[in-house]
Amino acid sequence: MIKENDKFRSDYAAMNLHDYDITTMAKEAGREEGLIEGAHNKAVENAKNLLKEGDSPEKVSRCIGLPLEEIKKLAEEVAAEKQQQKE
Repeated sequence: MIKENDKFRSDYAAMNLHDYDITTMAKEAGREEGLIEGAHNKAVENAKNLLKEGDSPEKVSRCIGLPLEEIKKLAEEVAAEKQQQKE
């Protein structure tokens, strides 16, 4: 009976450790994903600010590190926002 109890405790502890590992890994992955998304959002914000200051999409792409196609789309957004402000 004691050996069965020890085995049960050992198995239970292993299950809890496994669950803890999975939970910890999921939290770390979520945190990392959030950091990446936050960095991208900040890059987009900086790119828009540079475009508003009149920098070319090519220069912004080089400086910020976002793809030129994404910068061109942001440039269109910035131009549309300026147009709305004029109206």
